[in-house]
Amino acid sequence: MWVFNIMIEGGYFIKARKIQDSDISLAPPHVREIWDWLLKEVNHTDIGNIKRGSTVRSLEDMRQGLKWFVGYRKEMYSKSKCEMAAKWLRKHGMIETTKTTRGMLLTVCNYDLYQNPKNYETNNEKSTKPTRSKQPFPTINKNEKNEKNETKEKEIIKEKNWRNDFEIYKAEIDKTFNKLKNDSAFISEQQKFNPNVDIILTMEKSIVNFWATEAGWKNKKKTKTENPDWKLTLTNAISNPTNRVWIPRDNQIQNQQPIQQYKHYGEG
Repeated sequence: MWVFNIMIEGGYFIKARKIQDSDISLAPPHVREIWDWLLKEVNHTDIGNIKRGSTVRSLEDMRQGLKWFVGYRKEMYSKSKCEMAAKWLRKHGMIETTKTTRGMLLTVCNYDLYQNPKNYETNNEKSTKPTRSKQPFPTINKNEKNEKNETKEKEIIKEKNWRNDFEIYKAEIDKTFNKLKNDSAFISEQQKFNPNVDIILTMEKSIVNFWATEAGWKNKKKTKTENPDWKLTLTNAISNPTNRVWIPRDNQIQNQQPIQQYKHYGEG
């Protein structure tokens, strides 16, 4: 009699057999391993601003996540190999990347299509069941209708927010900062109110030195607001003398904000 009463923790991800007919089957081994690592790392459900099929990771996260040991010596892929793998995956339409102040927002293309078990069901597969026991084969798929697992999953989703997850907290800051620094109207208005101040670098300084730190997170959690107004927070930071980064004197004479002159944190 076949009796299964063990649920495998940690969930799973799916790899379609048709991958053996795709370009990645002929890619260098480190590209294939990094692809598998990405499938494992991306969210299987929306968490804060990071959607299902996406995650924020750095090249160093990639290197550390795929390390191996030769005796006591730790080995890792080089940064250039990780960059090459990401470039290969982008070129072949398998991932999309967006730079953030904490690394890259990585999104697996067609995630919902390939990670939905229902898309793999056929008549033959549905009829393939153990015949030596009347007891049904229990599922290990936490996305199927298992009442206990669904309840647990919903509780986790409800618990995950900027107040108790530092990564979600920082992701919300990143999103607002990237939006504001590309908002020419906002930059122009703040430049008028704060002459000779580099608006973008000033906001960035406030994030790097305080708001994206544990201390800044702890400070923000003291507020009772459910959804922080990050635009207001960063606008106020511009007026704080300790955050201000001044435009070089030569550029002040030209009376222009040198937005393109600086290489901002997180932009490579």
